[in-house]
Amino acid sequence: MKFDTRNWLTKRKVISVALLLLVALYGLLEPKLDEWTGWDWPGISGDNQQNVNNDSGGDSEQRFDFEPSPNADGFKLETLPDGTKRSPAGLIYTKNRRETRIEHVMRHAKDNQSRPVHGVFDANSETDVLALIDEAYELVKQNSNLVKGQKSQQDSSRMEYWVNMQRRIGMVGGQKGKRDNFPAANYVKLVLADNRVITAYPDDKP
Repeated sequence: MKFDTRNWLTKRKVISVALLLLVALYGLLEPKLDEWTGWDWPGISGDNQQNVNNDSGGDSEQRFDFEPSPNADGFKLETLPDGTKRSPAGLIYTKNRRETRIEHVMRHAKDNQSRPVHGVFDANSETDVLALIDEAYELVKQNSNLVKGQKSQQDSSRMEYWVNMQRRIGMVGGQKGKRDNFPAANYVKLVLADNRVITAYPDDKP
């Protein structure tokens, strides 16, 4: 039986194109997969987080001056009997086999250029980041006009909130952020299932 070289090459090209399309689709959907599943899916170029300059020059670790939340003074998490954590404002941080919700949120304390878009907190300590999220949640509970909320289109049991903190709290990073010169972010994007944190990160607009 004669081997059909042309047929094999054609099939190989089709498979290669299909794989490239799947990789591109995953790259577009990966940030949403994080939000939908509550897991941190790896970026296409790896999951190595990278710091970026926040101004025109200087050390890559340099950050804008961060205005701490009033909630940071004396901020302390309570450990519940099942091992989950509860913040002073009442937010619950659970854990799964891969990571805790706190670890997931703290991935936004550094930029990640493997992602299309990645909100980055100016604060990089756990206390400062979680206290800021508590401050945003207090505004949610107060039904403040600084909060825009809607049900998640992917999961109707979850709510998405954009909370205007009326000050810079971070920047838009990732590949889009780099192209746009890392726009400042004044909003906290908060995704909750009741009072359980799914994710939280800076955003530049609702």
